[in-house]
Amino acid sequence: MINGQPECVPVSQATCWARGYLHYHTFDGWAYDFHGTCNYTVAKTCRDDSVLPSFHVTAKNENRGNTQVFYIGSVTVQVDGVTITAARAEVGFVWVNNTRAHLPVSLQIYQSGTSLILCTNFNLRVYYDWDNHWDNNKVTVLNDFSDSLCSNYNGDPSDNFRTPDGGLCSQCHRPGEKLGSGR
Repeated sequence: MINGQPECVPVSQATCWARGYLHYHTFDGWAYDFHGTCNYTVAKTCRDDSVLPSFHVTAKNENRGNTQVFYIGSVTVQVDGVTITAARAEVGFVWVNNTRAHLPVSLQIYQSGTSLILCTNFNLRVYYDWDNHWDNNKVTVLNDFSDSLCSNYNGDPSDNFRTPDGGLCSQCHRPGEKLGSGR
């Protein structure tokens, strides 16, 4: 709906991803580096009034034995009342609502090579590579979510870092700058 009227819009999708030793790329194409051991939100729906399904994807950065080298140690997806966690140390397994399960799982979660792939009926795709290969850690959504994502997917990379209340993060860096250690 646009201004209260139904409007046809082309279907598209966008992908945010992490590769190598934590080089990131947002839905809007902003590339940045983020180093530090913390949990962070990769993507989530932020509007409670949305008719779209709600989801939340988080990742946990871990140190690789060198204080300058980090990787994604685990990814957690919350969707449809289910929490799924894949951890680097548990290739071929996931935790579904705190129960360890061998892949594939009937929730459209399966393993392809060294990657976990989670698919929902509303076209959310989450990929986690246990070996941290280039471009294999990513989240893909349809443009239906462009108004509901915190890392918004609106074509403007300058407003990608928003606080939970919708404001721009005053401590976040602008395109081209490197981010420091996580907290």
